[in-house]
Amino acid sequence: MTDVFTGHVDLRFNLAKGLTFTTTNGVDYYDAKSYSFSSKRVNPSNSMGNSDTYRMMLQSSNNFTYMGKWNKHSLTSTAVYEVTKYEERLMNISGKNLLTESVGWWDASMAQSRDVSNGIQNWALVSGVTRVMYNYNDRYQLAGTFRADGSSKFAKNNKWGYFPSAALGWRISEEDFMKDISWIQNLKLRASYGETGSQAITAYQSLASFSTTSYVLNGSSAVALVPGRVPNPDLKWETTDTKNIGFDYAMFNNRLTGSINYYINQTEDLLITKKLSP
Repeated sequence: MTDVFTGHVDLRFNLAKGLTFTTTNGVDYYDAKSYSFSSKRVNPSNSMGNSDTYRMMLQSSNNFTYMGKWNKHSLTSTAVYEVTKYEERLMNISGKNLLTESVGWWDASMAQSRDVSNGIQNWALVSGVTRVMYNYNDRYQLAGTFRADGSSKFAKNNKWGYFPSAALGWRISEEDFMKDISWIQNLKLRASYGETGSQAITAYQSLASFSTTSYVLNGSSAVALVPGRVPNPDLKWETTDTKNIGFDYAMFNNRLTGSINYYINQTEDLLITKKLSP
């Protein structure tokens, strides 16, 4: 049995001349339950199983945008605030060699051997973005962006990451000295620098974890906790900075178009799992 619901609401408001506010809010819900039973009538031994998987994601994105133009100048500025909340719960119960089959999958205590597993994962992400884009006479472009992201996945003192970027553009084909070159319709030089962050890990990776192990004590089976993962108070955002310079061109009445780009990417603080020597 599976229940799934996905929905979103988008609203847009014109607050003043050139100023708009847009809000997008969504929910993604998933809940799946399954039950199984196998009888001795068709198998060497009987067995049962129950499982439940629940996931819920809530997202909200709110955007203020201003667009203005005067004479040969144009300006677009944006402020964005985003929130994401995710929760996941898992539960699995299985049993073999039931003392009675009349209970089916409903009573795991009737199983002579049982296996139980469960888990939970919660994380949240808060983001703020500001962006300004300026254009003069459709010839010179300048853009700057600053992004701040806060993730619950990282250690206490490293939850926030800050990622700036900037870009320049020059449409050479709009210059006066290019007007007599009729076979070039567009020639643009671009340069940019930017940083991006990644939180591509599961929750709780900065915290210590434990697992269980079985052993024999005085002739009887016992269970003990053993360390699984050491805490990492220095866990923080993975950061990639990108430097780019390139050309866009269109020639021969736009029959030939394309781009030439040169990139340099460098990533720091990779989010990878490393096994330590015992």
